[in-house]
Amino acid sequence: MKPQRSRPSLSALLGIAAAAFCLSGCATRPLAPMANSISVMTDLPLFWGEGDVGAILREGGVRAPALRAMERIAPVVPVDELTPALLASTPILVLAQPRRLGVSELAALEQWVRRGGRLLVFADPFLVWPSRYALGDPRRAPPVTLLDPLLRRWRIDIAPVSTEDIQEKKLLIGGETVVLVGAGQWETFSPRCKADSLIARCRIGHGRALFIADADLLDSRRWAATNGNERMIIGLLEELRRDDDGKSNKRHEQ
Repeated sequence: MKPQRSRPSLSALLGIAAAAFCLSGCATRPLAPMANSISVMTDLPLFWGEGDVGAILREGGVRAPALRAMERIAPVVPVDELTPALLASTPILVLAQPRRLGVSELAALEQWVRRGGRLLVFADPFLVWPSRYALGDPRRAPPVTLLDPLLRRWRIDIAPVSTEDIQEKKLLIGGETVVLVGAGQWETFSPRCKADSLIARCRIGHGRALFIADADLLDSRRWAATNGNERMIIGLLEELRRDDDGKSNKRHEQ
C-alpha cells in the first residue's frame, strides 16, 4: 500500500516549479543543434491537427509551436510504434500523452533507457486540450495518461487532481510566464527517481527520464504573450542532453 502524502500548497508548488525550471532551462551556454532527429510519439494534434485529410489541408497542417520549439534542438519526426531498431537511432524520445504502449514496446523502451537513452514524458492526469471529437472517440487524445504500466515499473505515480488544479494557471517560473492547466503532482517510491511536484527525474541504468505532470502546457492556444512554455520545453530537452557534470552527452550525436 502506498504511503499517504499530503499535497503541497499552491505557493509551495510555485517555489518548487521555479527551482525545477531553472535547473532545466538556465544552462550557462546553449548546446549546438543535434544532427539526429528527436522522435515524438503522441496522440495530441501536434503534427497535423485534427480531422480527416481534407480538414488538415484546409487548416494548413502546420506543426504546432511546441514542435517548432523542439526543432530548435534537433529535427523532430513522428513515430507510431516503439521498436528496438527505431530506438537505437533515437537520441531523445518524447512521449506526449500517447496511446497505451504494448508489452513489447514497454520492454524495448526500458532496455533503451537503461542503455543510455534519454526520455521526456508529458503525462497528464486530467487533459483539458480542446477537441472536435467526443470523449471516447479513438481519434481524440486520451483524457488521462495511459502510461501507468511504465510508471508502476519505475515506481512513480501522479497524485489525484483537485478542482483547483483544473483551472488554468499562469505562473511566473524562472522569470518567465508558464501556463499550466489540469497539472498533476508526482509521487516517487524509488531512490532512482526524485520529484519536485511538477517534474520527476529518474535515473534508469545509464539513461535518464524526465516526467512532466501536464501535457496541456504543449497547447499554444493557452500560452501567454511571453514564451515561457517554449523556453521550458527547450530547457527540458537541453537538460536531457547534458551529463551530470554539465557536459553535453555525445552518445548519439556523432
